[in-house]
Amino acid sequence: MISTRWLCVAILATACNGKGSDSSGGEPAAETFSISGVVMDMGVPPLGNIVTKSCTVSALDPSTAVSGGLPTVIATAPVESDGSYKVEGIDVKPQLGITLLVTDCPNADDVPTNTGVAVETYQDLPDGGEITDKVAYRIPAELGQNIDADLAKSGWKGKGLVADGALLAFIMTDAKVPVQGATLTCTTCGASYYYFDNDRPDSGYFETGGKLNTSTSAFTGGMVLVPAAPIYQYTADDGGKHEFETRTLGSQPGSVLISVFTGS
Repeated sequence: MISTRWLCVAILATACNGKGSDSSGGEPAAETFSISGVVMDMGVPPLGNIVTKSCTVSALDPSTAVSGGLPTVIATAPVESDGSYKVEGIDVKPQLGITLLVTDCPNADDVPTNTGVAVETYQDLPDGGEITDKVAYRIPAELGQNIDADLAKSGWKGKGLVADGALLAFIMTDAKVPVQGATLTCTTCGASYYYFDNDRPDSGYFETGGKLNTSTSAFTGGMVLVPAAPIYQYTADDGGKHEFETRTLGSQPGSVLISVFTGS
């Protein structure tokens, strides 16, 4: 959802644009909150290794991306040697959620990856509150290359994961259990859906016996990929076993957006 070049410019601009009150009696300081957790490499199944490289996590407001603009950098933080991060000083509560962008890792071929933070997670946080234990994902270069290869094998005619951008969704219960046999839809938006399985040597991540998978596998975290995802309202369905929220999501060329659909 954001290019590395733009990110660098935006970080500098943010650092130079102070907010809140000053000694001359400006506006009162805005209420702030923080987000902390760890950065992890994705794998298939989804959880991989904790990232201990010198990466950066940036909290972004994606609101302007809906109208074709670029997300706004709210605050940034380094990834520590144990894989932890803490983004402090977040002073807005965007209506469309926040995304955590992992960049600046030593491997230039990694896929720029945004992890979504839902509105309901922070809308009622008090001043000084903190969202803890939030996993921010990074898609390492090898996984990105494997996904590109398997998308092409499965009939995707695009340019690739980074070039086209993508939405990567986990469909889970509210107890964080991956859902078997769920689907993701955005009604009339015209998206294509690729459901992960855990038998890549057979036909790739997205096929079984040479045919496209049609629903999620619990063994791979209930994951589904939507390349070049239109910005639209998406929801999940598992035949009525759980009720899922609807989210306004989408992707832009240059990065992957990760979002969790939770069913109760």
